[in-house]
Amino acid sequence: MNKKLYQAAVLAALGLASVTAAHATYNNDLLVGFTTQSGNDLVFDLGSFSSLTDGETWDLTSALSAAGLSGSVSTALWGVVGDINNSGTKTTWLTDASGIPAADPSSSQWSYIHSADGAIFSSLSAGGIGNYGTPSSTVSYSWNQETAQGGSALGTAYSSVANTDPNTSGLGTWVAFYQTVANGSAPTEVGSFSLNTVGASDILSFEPVPEPSSMALMAVGGGFLMLIGRNKFGRKQQS
Repeated sequence: MNKKLYQAAVLAALGLASVTAAHATYNNDLLVGFTTQSGNDLVFDLGSFSSLTDGETWDLTSALSAAGLSGSVSTALWGVVGDINNSGTKTTWLTDASGIPAADPSSSQWSYIHSADGAIFSSLSAGGIGNYGTPSSTVSYSWNQETAQGGSALGTAYSSVANTDPNTSGLGTWVAFYQTVANGSAPTEVGSFSLNTVGASDILSFEPVPEPSSMALMAVGGGFLMLIGRNKFGRKQQS
């Protein structure tokens, strides 16, 4: 091989290796993304779905500041997505402020979502809770292009292929968080996320949907309190 061609091949290989090393491979964690559809986006690793706890919070202040989004939190589009293939059970998670998302009828549709999540995750240099990336909103793997630009050549995975949009905007409102399985079954609401500015901090919070047993106990407790109140009112009327 020509010496110059050999050197060029080596340099090209090293360049490819450095690009590959700079991007993390999707680890099935949940991701929260922010975009104003200009400047930089933010993609932040929330950890695995199985690790979510009632009342869990994430302080996004530093990450939003690094992306240049500190002053735009209340108007930025944001949402939470994630997916996993667990022994053939292909599951997707996403927020949806517009209503119940479309069912995931097939493995092929799940594959589109998985590819989109992997692309979004590639903006991180490493996976794990608290790691984040700040890609330009114009690159193909940005939060903007993969979710918010639905219908465009680059943003078809969520809004077009999955027929839904994980984004919402604003502060203080709880946004429903759904789980879908790639078998055509109806999506299940598994919790909700809320974004709030607390003092000088931007905080994301999670609450799960109460278990049926908890709901039953609450109903029994409420009925018991009503019964006590009714008995007290009856005694007062008789006296």
